This record gives sequence, structure tokens and C-alpha cells, in this order.
Amino acid sequence: MKSIIFKSSNKEAFFPNESVFVSNSPANAVFAALGASLAGADSLALLSLDELCELCDALFALALSGAHGGLLIAASVKDEAEEERLIALADKAKLALLCPPLGEEAEYINRGFELSKKTQTVFLIRLGNRPLSAALNKFEPLRYRKRAERFVLEPENAKERAKSLIENRDALAEILKDSGMAHKMYEAGEDLYSPGGRNLLCTGCPYRGVYFLLSKNWLRAFSDSGCLKLGSKSPLLALDAALFPGSSPSVLRGFLIASDAKMAGETVALIDPLGLKKSGMLGIEELAADGLNATIIILDNMTSDFDFGKSFADIPCALKSSFDSFDLEDIENKLKSGLEAEGLKLIHCKGPCVLTKPYEGKAPYKTDKNRCKGCKACGRLGCPAISPDRRPDIDSGLCVSCGLCERVCQVDAIYQEFEE
Repeated sequence: MKSIIFKSSNKEAFFPNESVFVSNSPANAVFAALGASLAGADSLALLSLDELCELCDALFALALSGAHGGLLIAASVKDEAEEERLIALADKAKLALLCPPLGEEAEYINRGFELSKKTQTVFLIRLGNRPLSAALNKFEPLRYRKRAERFVLEPENAKERAKSLIENRDALAEILKDSGMAHKMYEAGEDLYSPGGRNLLCTGCPYRGVYFLLSKNWLRAFSDSGCLKLGSKSPLLALDAALFPGSSPSVLRGFLIASDAKMAGETVALIDPLGLKKSGMLGIEELAADGLNATIIILDNMTSDFDFGKSFADIPCALKSSFDSFDLEDIENKLKSGLEAEGLKLIHCKGPCVLTKPYEGKAPYKTDKNRCKGCKACGRLGCPAISPDRRPDIDSGLCVSCGLCERVCQVDAIYQEFEE
């Protein structure tokens, strides 16, 4: 397999002998390269120095997650002043920088891919202003492995990854020194990441049902940031990657380009209106332009005023569907049929955030222990109101009456008790 190159739309073609894909934004090029790396490919994102300097937070996310297949982020520089800017960026983003001598760029890229795979690390690489005359090496793609503990940067994971990044710095520096490759290492630093945000999905969250379906059907899922990341928590364990706002369509794009049709039929991207408003819409346009068999699930908790429906009007889609987030049977049926169809599929799941629109005036749910068969389907929702017992109890003080547990129960053992 040949290496896969993603470049921003205003960057010249440095790689005339390679497979090059154009991205509508610099961030999308970076996250598409990550998606290809997740699929086991060697991939590189090529940007201008100015573009790269605008993406420090995104690059730091890659420093925390690391890589699977070889992953390099390249920028071309024309003088010493620009090289100093690139070195400062590498230090801030906590990424080691490879510095090839003139004429040795292709050799450094090939060796950089191998080091990236060996160390599961993302590297920056400095290039000159001339196209590469030598072709890059072919490689055998790595087998996909789910590693949510690395590629889902929710608060707890990100804190652990930041700690690991600093602890492994000296070992990485020694490996680079032994390689004989010219490089610059980032400073160690302290307290790289201060986690924030929620650690668990709220009781009644409209996202929970979709995560339940993804887990139930053993689907691969690349997600966005914010509350969407929390689908990685036990017992749902629904996410494979979740890094940055607006990133998931581009991660899916890179993954699909680097993988086969079977993997495409088992993989989706999740995004919310905030992510669409950032670079997510551009990523979806790229998926459509490439003609990829991509399935996008839009999780909409009705807290954004972004009217993304207008933005989809001119995008060719094989399927557009809209559902109530708690309509699990119809969502599952459409999801299965969508994964089998060719082209771009958009599934919009809409339900109110319980923090902004509580389920008021509804009776809490209860469990009929005589009917319950102990299948624990309701327990796999990860709802804080449901006990982990073999025949679960529902805490009436926590239950917000969203009705999701009743929908997944196959024996009608969950019911509402109304006062007479």
C-alpha cells in the first residue's frame, strides 16, 4: 500500500508520485491523516507554516492521542526565521520535530513513518520548498485495533495521556538520537492538561440511545468533542475516537480512504451542530466529493441555533433521515440500511438536553421484578438511575422519565406508575 497524503487546498503538490487528497481546511487535512493512521496506513498532512501555527490545540490533541499507523504532520519553511517559528510551535504542541537535510526529505519521511509506528507517536517534519523527486516506500498496513483509552480524549483519558506524554519524553528522545535523524525535542513542561466538563452522560440524555445502538451492533464510531465524548464510558463503550470539535467527518474520511468496503460498512461518524458549524460541514462536503460510502449521525440536543439543514441542501446524499432520539427501533433500522447503501448518508437524531428542557410532570419508571428476566438490557444504557443488579431497580429520585429503559426492555418489565 502507498502512503496517503492529505494537503490543504492552497498548498502546492509536494508529492507528485503519491496519492494526494485535498482538504477544504487545514484542520481537516490533519484529522483525515489521523483517520488513515487509525486504519493502519502511513499518512501525512501537508500544510503551510501559517496554517500549522493556527492549529496548535489540534496538534496538541494528536500529541496526546498518538498514532497507530505512521503519522507525520509536515510544513515547508523557506528561511531560518520560519524554522524558528516551527520549532516554537513544536515545543508548544509537545511534538518532536524531524529536520531533514536538503535532499533527504523522502528518506526522513519513510523513516519517520517507521518510527511513528514503532513509538505510536505523531511527529512534525520540516520540509523545504521543493517537491520530492523520490517516491515514498510502500508498506503493509497495520490491523485496526480499538484503543479508546488513547483516542477518546474525554477529561479522565486526556489527563492520563498528558502524564504519559511527559513521562515518555526522555525515552522518545533516546530513540530519535539512536536513529541518527536530525530532530528537535519539545520541553518537558508541567501540568499540560486541566480536564473540564462533565464526566458522565446525564440521566435522560438524548445521546444515550444512539450510543446503545452503536454498542449493540458492534459498530466502529468516530465522535466529536463535548458531551459526545462521554459515549466512551462503561457500560456503553461506544466510541473508538473523539478528539476535537468538527473533526469526526474528516477522521472518518481518512479511515475510509485507507480501509476496505467491509470496514466502511461497520463505521460511522458522530457530530453535533457545534461541530458542524466549525469544520464539520467542510468535512462532510469532502466525503460527498470523494464519493465515499460514509454514514454520519448528527446528534442534536437542541441547544444550538445553527441551521445546518440549509447547509445540506446542496450536498448530494444517498439518504437523509430525521428521528426523535428516543425512537430506537426506527433509528436502528435506518442505520442498518444506511450502512449497506452507497454514498453519503445523514441520520439526524434530535432530542432536548435534559439540563435545558427537563421532563416535567411525568411519573418515574419502575421495574416489575416478577416479569424481569435479568437480561440487563436496561443496565447497558449506563443510566445513573438504574442499579447494576441482575434485576435492576430504578431510583425514582434520579429518574427523569425519558422512557429509554422501557424501549429497550424486551419483556415489558419496566413501567410508569401514575397516581390515581
